[in-house]
Order: sequence, then structure tokens, then C-alpha cells
Amino acid sequence: MKNASTILEFAAYLAFIFVFFGQNHPIGANSGTMDGQKAASVTAVTTETCPPCQRIKKHLRQLIREGYMCVILDYSDYTGPENIRVVPTLLYFDKNGKLLFREEGYRTYEQIKSKLIPAYKIS
Repeated sequence: MKNASTILEFAAYLAFIFVFFGQNHPIGANSGTMDGQKAASVTAVTTETCPPCQRIKKHLRQLIREGYMCVILDYSDYTGPENIRVVPTLLYFDKNGKLLFREEGYRTYEQIKSKLIPAYKIS
């Protein structure tokens, strides 16, 4: 079961990379509020020593198992254009890789899930 979870996380990461590098617009162009939109994916920037980060990682792994597009990145590995000041930071993207909004600090499983649409199924 752990292998399946690892494969899903890797697939989500690859999808994020393809979307991120396939765009010609700056990813930080819109870091505003949700405005009723639901995101196609969420990326969590976390650290290993942060207890809230560890809880968010559990939430995202559960969401991945449920078919949502989630990526977990360690703060030390993050090189994106967004200025990360707090961990955990959640970055919500539309299906084209455009940043819709961001949230700093801990969020519950329900709070994160309510902002996401299920990932497109690959058949």
C-alpha cells in the first residue's frame, strides 16, 4: 500500500512540474483570494521539523488516495517564485498551473478538500 501512495505522490509531482514549466506566465501573478473558485491542485511547502506540516502532509496523502492532485515539497527544495515566509504554506493552482491563491499556516483536512476539485482521471 505504501508503494501505491508513493507512486501517486510522484505522479502528482510530475504533473505539477509539467504544468509549472509548460506555462509562459509568472506563477505568482495572482496570489489573491479564492473568490469562489476551486483549485485543480494544491502544493504544500513544508519542513520535517514542523508539527503542523506533518499533519498537513497526512491530510494531503489522504487526498491523493481520494483522487485529488496534491504535491508536497520540502522548504529546502522549494525554488519557486513565490516568497514563502511561513511553513506550512499551501499554494492552490488552476488546471493551467496559474496560482489562484495561497494560505499560510495549518489547515484541516476539510478546509483543504473544500477548495479542491477532483483530479482528472487518466485512463
